[in-house]
Amino acid sequence: MCKKRGEKFTNMYDFGVVGNFLDFFNIGPRGHYPWYTALLPLRIPPIGNGKRYEKSGRGYVLDFGEEDEDMV
Repeated sequence: MCKKRGEKFTNMYDFGVVGNFLDFFNIGPRGHYPWYTALLPLRIPPIGNGKRYEKSGRGYVLDFGEEDEDMV
């Protein structure tokens, strides 16, 4: 859809390689644990509740418009 319009798609949940790593292990500025816990065999709960996730703020929302009603 984006390629057809000549636009670039950016996932709204993508924080980049480092940001996604930090979120996955729940460390860093948005996490609750220090960096070295990623190296230890500890059971650490993930960020969030598993149903809602933080958005990066640079995502792309698809606008189907009136001509693409059959795709909704």
